[in-house]
Amino acid sequence: MDQVVLIVDDSLLMCEMTKDFLKKSDIKASIHVCSNGRAAIDFIETNEVDVVVLDVIMPEMTGTEVMEYLVDHNYLAKLKVIMFTSLSEQHYLKGFFEMGAFDFITKPIHEEEFIARVKNALNDQKLQRQLYQTIEVIKDQNEVLETLNLQLKNSQMMVIQQEQLAGIGHLAAGVAHEINNPLGYIISNMNILQGYANKINTWSATVESAVSEMDERKAEFPLLEKWVTEITTLSKSSEMDFILGDLTELLEDTFSGLERVRKIVKGLRLFSRIDTGQEFEAYNLNEGIENTLVVTRNETKYTAEIEVEYGEIVDVLALGGEINQTLLNLIINAVAAVREKYQTHKGKINICSYMENNYVCCVVKDNGVGIKQETIKDIFKPFFTTKPVGVGTGLGLSISYDIIVNKHKGILDVQSVLGEGTTMTVKLPVCR
Repeated sequence: MDQVVLIVDDSLLMCEMTKDFLKKSDIKASIHVCSNGRAAIDFIETNEVDVVVLDVIMPEMTGTEVMEYLVDHNYLAKLKVIMFTSLSEQHYLKGFFEMGAFDFITKPIHEEEFIARVKNALNDQKLQRQLYQTIEVIKDQNEVLETLNLQLKNSQMMVIQQEQLAGIGHLAAGVAHEINNPLGYIISNMNILQGYANKINTWSATVESAVSEMDERKAEFPLLEKWVTEITTLSKSSEMDFILGDLTELLEDTFSGLERVRKIVKGLRLFSRIDTGQEFEAYNLNEGIENTLVVTRNETKYTAEIEVEYGEIVDVLALGGEINQTLLNLIINAVAAVREKYQTHKGKINICSYMENNYVCCVVKDNGVGIKQETIKDIFKPFFTTKPVGVGTGLGLSISYDIIVNKHKGILDVQSVLGEGTTMTVKLPVCR
């Protein structure tokens, strides 16, 4: 679309002459003229104008008044104004430039100068419009980027939640397995107990019947002897002595199994800290390690020999559930490293706790595959992972770093030698 030039002068001769200059030039623009300021304003309000060549001295509404109107209605941001003046009127120019005029042309005009100044204004206006369009495009793209960034954050939160849910599912599978074993022999023992109870009931009924009859026929000693013999024979055939003896052991096994179930459930509860909120509370790192090991036993027992050394430590103020989540991440990573290295036999994972200056510390050390030195600097970054595609999300250590360093003002350190293993150290400050 051609640009629009509006010439405003109360001299019709001047309007036609300048319009003719522009038409004969190589300027590609639509040229319009107005003989007074009011007509110029009406035209500007109803059309998209690029350059206004504005005479200063006009009857009814002067060029000064037109400029004031354009300034008040913010038109100078949309068009360029070239003041059209005689030499005797140049004292007005300073004020016009302060109001926002782009250029000026003196009377009497010179064709080449007039064309050059209008062309310059049109080019500048074209560049300004392109700039405004670019800015609008950038604004639109920025809004899109902000939307995408918000979506990314939401997606990240969803991934974190999925990671947590995956961890919960992982734990649930382990807990179910741990509960299943003691539950199996509890059910088996209870079935045996039921059989024993049935035999005891039969034996008891026979004894009661015999005793009742013996009571009624006390005088008949031969019969008494007969019943005593039957009772003795039945007792031996029913193996009552063995049953009564074995019953105690069965009950002991049952209670032992139930106690194991109780410990597993308690360990899971303490691990997840479901009974606490998001407030810093007294937390014992040794108990956290113990409870986490209970939860991860199904993962570790087939993969690694676990050696634990609990040091004498003090409680710290912490978000217990989140510290346990960190311990879980470290142990699961150690198990994965050991499993990757040892295909046919178990590796080793050493866990210890100790005091160091004003920190309570925990070390999780494995003899797995280790980490490349150039990779160590990236392991705490979100979404970074050395695992195959589809295995893990790369958030475990990032979340752990946020928990230990950002939330608890502690230290999470990693030392690793490729092919030899990795040592992860958690340090929690005693005083926050």
